[in-house]
Formats: sequence, C-alpha cells, structure tokens
Amino acid sequence: MSDDDRRRWKGPGPDKQDSGRRATERKVIARNARTESSKRWIERQLQDPYVRKAKEEGYRSRASYKLLEIDETAKILRKGQRVVDLGCAPGGWIQVALQKGAAEVVGIDLLPLVPIEGALIIEGDVNNLDDVEKMLAGLSGPPDLVL
Repeated sequence: MSDDDRRRWKGPGPDKQDSGRRATERKVIARNARTESSKRWIERQLQDPYVRKAKEEGYRSRASYKLLEIDETAKILRKGQRVVDLGCAPGGWIQVALQKGAAEVVGIDLLPLVPIEGALIIEGDVNNLDDVEKMLAGLSGPPDLVL
C-alpha cells in the first residue's frame, strides 16, 4: 500500500455515523451575499454557537450572553432596578434586564424595535433632548443602571 492510499480519507468508519465534524458545526454557503466580506460574516453568523443558543433560548441576539457574563462577574443587575438601555436594538439586553428582575426598563434606539413585554421602547435619538425626556418620563425616578 502506498503512502497516498494510507493518507486518503475513505469516509466514516463502520462504527461512525458522520465524517467526524462536530455536530454543532455545519458548513453553510452564503450564496446571496453581495460581497466577499458579507459572505464570510453570514457564514460565521450561521455557524456561531451563541447565535444558535440565543435562538433556542428565545433571546433576540447573542449579545444577551455578553450581559449575562458581565453580570456574573460584576453583579450589575439587581431586582427592582430602573434600567435604561441606550442603543437597545434588537433588545437582547432589555430581555436580560427584565429576566434578572428589573422593575422598570426603558430602551431607546434609532431603529424601530418589536415591543418587549414589560419594557418601554422609544424610537428616537439619545442626542435629542425631547427623546431623552420621553425616556426619563418612562421611569418613576432616576435610572439605577444605564446600559
């Protein structure tokens, strides 16, 4: 037997079901991407375990896990807090704040956002004083935490 025959992959062995690729890993080809960088981003996004986990657990984005990790180390979220989320789209951090027991949550973003039960969402600009006043009027007092 030559070296080439020994090194060439011949498919899964008799006791294996797949090629050895991890079950969580899948190769996805982004055919509708306009640029090469968009194609790479879509492929990374579709293979990201946190994107998959966020979808399974009902979070709006993978960023929810970043806030959960920050809270695990710094303990910034407490029950009964008044929380403001600046640049809140798509709403993952609002979900986490509510889950951790925040009493009042107000989010503001330039982008429209699907409502989240228990939170006030303002489509506006944090640099616009009228929008900031609307945001603060949605709280019963000064915010305890600004995200």
